[in-house]
Amino acid sequence: MYYIYHVPGKKIGCSKEPENRVAKQGFSNFEILETHEDGWIAGDREIELQKEYGYPVDKVHYMISIQNRPKGFVDPSAAGKKGYIAAGWNTPEIKAKQHRYVKESLAKRDWKAHNKKVTQSQLKNGTHPSQQIGNCEKCGRQIKGIGSLARHQKLCNK
Repeated sequence: MYYIYHVPGKKIGCSKEPENRVAKQGFSNFEILETHEDGWIAGDREIELQKEYGYPVDKVHYMISIQNRPKGFVDPSAAGKKGYIAAGWNTPEIKAKQHRYVKESLAKRDWKAHNKKVTQSQLKNGTHPSQQIGNCEKCGRQIKGIGSLARHQKLCNK
């Protein structure tokens, strides 16, 4: 069972053992907002509730953060459950859910606007690859633009 908990004035989180998780984070007062059997649904709801309550929103989905734990990590909430290791999250069904979640998240982003914003800020700061200056390793010539330098080095005869 996955629990979505609320530490008033601080945060909203998701855990299989909220009492231990909240205590580990240094809090004592919390309430359970929702319970879910599916961790993916619980993670989605956690993010929705964080936005709704105005708390910082997790950058990584709850289930993905669990999957990204180092192999051999023993989940503290599973203490006493023989043989439970997070590496078991590497099943085809969970991989498919993760892939679907990431694909849906990426589809929501307006990549053209995002890339335009990044390019404009890089040009403003002078960090865009077209503004960087490099020296040819063969002839020592100074060339502006990383792409131009790479093309020059391929064709340089010295």
